[in-house]
Amino acid sequence: MKNRSPQLVALLLMLLFATPTAQFITVAQNGSIGMAQQKPQAESPEEKKLREREENLRKKEEERKSKEAKARATEAKKYQTLTEFA
Repeated sequence: MKNRSPQLVALLLMLLFATPTAQFITVAQNGSIGMAQQKPQAESPEEKKLREREENLRKKEEERKSKEAKARATEAKKYQTLTEFA
């Protein structure tokens, strides 16, 4: 019976991970088809302004983060250069 335990566990794990994957793929494909077939609804001027404002804020936030990342990279490079010469 001890020899069968690892095989049983392996079989159960395989079923657990393999079976839902196919179902998730099917659901995802059906969902994307439904989204592509939907017609976009006309949005009110207030909604359009809010959406544009949110997009601008998101874009500014991404730009700020990229600038900070570049600044950190240059500082790290300076530090590395200084440590190499020291």
